[in-house]
Amino acid sequence: MIKVHDDRIISILRNVRLSSVEPVQQGACQVLSSPDGALLRIENAPAGQSLTVELYDLSGRRLARLFDGIATDKAMHLPLPPLAPGLYAIRLRCADSWFVRPLLVEQAR
Repeated sequence: MIKVHDDRIISILRNVRLSSVEPVQQGACQVLSSPDGALLRIENAPAGQSLTVELYDLSGRRLARLFDGIATDKAMHLPLPPLAPGLYAIRLRCADSWFVRPLLVEQAR
């Protein structure tokens, strides 16, 4: 199972406490995951504008560029590669703003 945390939700992963400190602004791009962990759903994407979605591990290494192009819809579904359990970061560029959201993988698919 994969969870994306927003709004200052605290996660515990192997006795390490993590916290997102950036609240989600209304109208900003949001990242959600499907229940089976196979897809990311980007909401409030700037339709007709550029959008970049990248996946990073905690060492800062980019694992995948999930999307780089023009957003076609306000809600977009992007496939995720198979991931080992752990904490990852999703980096989004929506319009002219960058956002980083944590992605917790609890079980491998």
